[in-house]
Amino acid sequence: MALCDIMANGIILLDAEDVLVVNKPSGMPVHHSREHLDADTALLQLVRDTVGAYVYTVHRLDRATSGVVVFGRTPQAAKELREAVANTLSEKWYLALTKGNMSYPVSSIRPLTKRETGVVQSAATTFWPLASVPIPGTASDCSLIRIQIHTGRRHQIRRHLNHLRHQILGDTTYGKGRINRHVRNVWRLPRLALHAERIVFPWRGRQMDVIAPLPTDLMRVLAVSGLHIGLAE
Repeated sequence: MALCDIMANGIILLDAEDVLVVNKPSGMPVHHSREHLDADTALLQLVRDTVGAYVYTVHRLDRATSGVVVFGRTPQAAKELREAVANTLSEKWYLALTKGNMSYPVSSIRPLTKRETGVVQSAATTFWPLASVPIPGTASDCSLIRIQIHTGRRHQIRRHLNHLRHQILGDTTYGKGRINRHVRNVWRLPRLALHAERIVFPWRGRQMDVIAPLPTDLMRVLAVSGLHIGLAE
């Protein structure tokens, strides 16, 4: 997506009480780093330019994932927001298209090893299947699932789904190359099919509840595949 398209569509979902919630495009890192030297624009930079002021990171999404990201308007607000987002009253919800037919809800508490240190961390994710369809030209199905993460580990959803053998379509790290190439051609899926759909967190006596609309590329895939989805309830 070109920068001008992002600006025209608008990325700000909420701007109130020192909180900014934005809808991150797929393919854009949250901030510049050695891992993303090829990125022309980072979300932090884009949001600062959009609102005309410094903003401060509260949490992150993988570069390939789209959806809700929270920033603070001040360093103190960002510090408080990090605590609020980590609060047991907070909720983080995602939508994904995965390989295979997930026919019933599944929870994973498989621990995950931190890549940088080798430390094993607890991790918990719950998956709710919404619909499934055959992938044309293959013997495999595709499932549309809603996901709630209860911890925030690196690549948590992708790694848990890989262990369950329901890899996310378009996942070039944990997914299946043959299926990814096929759905790219048949359904024109150009990216990781994972979207951070909704975030709920307590903030200054209120419960903030923000939903990020599905981007047009994933909406198109749902339409072509025959899958249908409403927004989070």
